[in-house]
Amino acid sequence: MLIYCEHITPRVSYVFDYVFSDRLGITVELSSDADKFINSETKKLNYSTKLFGGIPLIVPENLLFEKKIRLSKPGVVYEKGIPVIFSNTTEFGFDLFSAVFYFISRYEEYQPFETDLHGRFPAKESLAFKHIFLNQPVVDYWIMLFKDFLNKNYPKLKFKEEQYEQIPTIDVDSPWCYRNKGFIRNTLGLLRDLLKFEINKVLLRLLVLMRLKPDPWFVFNKVNCLFANNHLNPHYFIHVGHYGKFDKTVRRNKLIFRHFVKKLDSFYPVALHPSYKSSGNLSLLKSECLALSKIVDKPISQSRQHFLKFKLPDYYQMLIAAGITNDFSMGFADKPGFRAGTSRPFYWYDLKKESKTILKVHPFAIMDRTLVKYQHITGNAAKLVYEELKQQVQQVNGLFVTLWHNESLGNQDEWKGWYELFMELMKKN
Repeated sequence: MLIYCEHITPRVSYVFDYVFSDRLGITVELSSDADKFINSETKKLNYSTKLFGGIPLIVPENLLFEKKIRLSKPGVVYEKGIPVIFSNTTEFGFDLFSAVFYFISRYEEYQPFETDLHGRFPAKESLAFKHIFLNQPVVDYWIMLFKDFLNKNYPKLKFKEEQYEQIPTIDVDSPWCYRNKGFIRNTLGLLRDLLKFEINKVLLRLLVLMRLKPDPWFVFNKVNCLFANNHLNPHYFIHVGHYGKFDKTVRRNKLIFRHFVKKLDSFYPVALHPSYKSSGNLSLLKSECLALSKIVDKPISQSRQHFLKFKLPDYYQMLIAAGITNDFSMGFADKPGFRAGTSRPFYWYDLKKESKTILKVHPFAIMDRTLVKYQHITGNAAKLVYEELKQQVQQVNGLFVTLWHNESLGNQDEWKGWYELFMELMKKN
């Protein structure tokens, strides 16, 4: 397909490649030559303010022709029941390409916003949350609208078929709740529970340490059986950073920890869960990559940041410098939904350098801790949140990526009943 565009910028090339090649499976050529466009006999699309009779038109909003970052956020209207931005009065109704670019480049995270306690971009600052469509993968819906638009103009055009898939991902901050934590940490934990008169926790800790009961967080055998029986391909993210205020991990040089990671990797390839401290610290990130690489004896190319603590563009630039090519951090800690407006992966566009990068971003839709720690939702209410998001993803044939912790699957304390919920969701794949 030939695309007419008066100004072919890096932003234009990036988003047209994403929409046509990555999502629709259509090869396109961009051209600013009006005569070539008029005389061509191939299928065509006009992305300009010029009029060419009988040729489908998307009118540009100019976002893709700029290099600056605007201070204001776009307005939201509804097109065929779907929220859209950069609307106009043409047949299609809005500038699809600027809208897609705004979301997947994370443009709004370069605009002024108020961070949360961990320096993160919170859901409440997002356009999608403010206009109550965070639970919709709007980019995926827009591409479906565009597919129908093209099909109407070119009925014989063939598109890539996208299939729904559920992808569970698990962050392993520590494989064990009590075991292999060392004498000092267990003694302090025991004293803390005694002072709080939490006798059940005291007894459980002692029984686990005496090996009379299994460690509640060590759920990997049964979880992996569940994945295998339901033909799922999970991703595990392993924390190998040093102990700290927000990094309650096990020492990575412990033989039993190294054995655990290697065994887990033999079932499903493990990835890095960079420590809280590593956010903004390239040398520390590289050392953690190297540490995990030595344990599994292969390069590490995938990651998800602990606490989802990252800031654009610095963090993604740092990942690239550390050799990471796939990141799974794109989601909110405080709300479920689609931070980048899509359920599918995309290559990150660096707005600071105005260039497409080699880093592929894999968004997730929901994290277990979001419901329990931030929204105080459990039981059937939690199940409904998962089911509603899952239905949204199924409607667009997307990827339903969920984020879990081995701790939440241990059915302990506030996590009672969560393994049953997890099992039910995995079996409904």
